[in-house]
Amino acid sequence: MPVHLHRPSSQYLARTEEAQAQNDKTAQSTAQANNASQEKQFNETTTTGAGSDSELIAIFNPDIHVCDIGDFAQLGFDEQVKRLADRAGFQMKMVQQVYQHVRTFKDAEEVVKSMHEAVLECAEVEIGRRAAGE
Repeated sequence: MPVHLHRPSSQYLARTEEAQAQNDKTAQSTAQANNASQEKQFNETTTTGAGSDSELIAIFNPDIHVCDIGDFAQLGFDEQVKRLADRAGFQMKMVQQVYQHVRTFKDAEEVVKSMHEAVLECAEVEIGRRAAGE
């Protein structure tokens, strides 16, 4: 008897992709609004480093310390990786490794989705093979 693992229906995948597209549009609109707001609120520029290697850092929100910007950016990235890993059933480390080998996070999402589908196909074959051997 053939074994079929649950695969997301095409309707579910379409709804998921629609939701992701809507989230992307909302994020883009928010980013554009934030950029416009930040340009208006630009109130301080700090120079770090020394000599000709100086780097200009714009501080758009005076409530966030310059030394914390990287940490806050990392938290946002980690959350996106966690969500993708949870959706696909992989560990975060696996998604991070995929991301290191592609050019964009969208590419990583597509690769992880393909990996998920391949795992389901492989599992179906293996379960069928084992069931036939019983």
